[in-house]
Amino acid sequence: MTAPECVRESEILDEIAAGRWPAAAPASLTAHAASCPVCADLALAASALHDDEAAAARVPMALPSAGQVWWRAELRARHEAARLAQRPVLAVQVVAAVVVLAALVTGIRSLAPDIWTWLSRTASVARTGSLATVEPLTLALVVAVALWLVLGPIAVYMVVRADRQGGR
Repeated sequence: MTAPECVRESEILDEIAAGRWPAAAPASLTAHAASCPVCADLALAASALHDDEAAAARVPMALPSAGQVWWRAELRARHEAARLAQRPVLAVQVVAAVVVLAALVTGIRSLAPDIWTWLSRTASVARTGSLATVEPLTLALVVAVALWLVLGPIAVYMVVRADRQGGR
């Protein structure tokens, strides 16, 4: 679809660029812009752009000193290097947590078979949902372990997040 055009568009643009629109523009041109939808849109958009350019030209642009630019670039480079250095550390922490968990499970299973039997019995009770056969000490231990498993990662997240934000 071709955009509609008007033969007087260039005249309106010339008046806007000269800063004469709409007060000092010829009356016939302003009347045409009022009746022509293409020219009305053009006048509105071009006037807004011209006014914005004029306002920007009035505001003095203050360039920072070379030392400040260098300092900001150094600071940005340090932050980027620190962020890149933290990536492998996170991966190592995840792998270490998995290894510790696997070693813990293997150690419990091989060193204390009775504890492994107790854990599997407790898990089967938890699956069936019948708390009537569970001893109070067992229930307290299961609740404590469950809370530790839920709150432990949250606490680690909060500590790591506070450390990344600089202790704020």
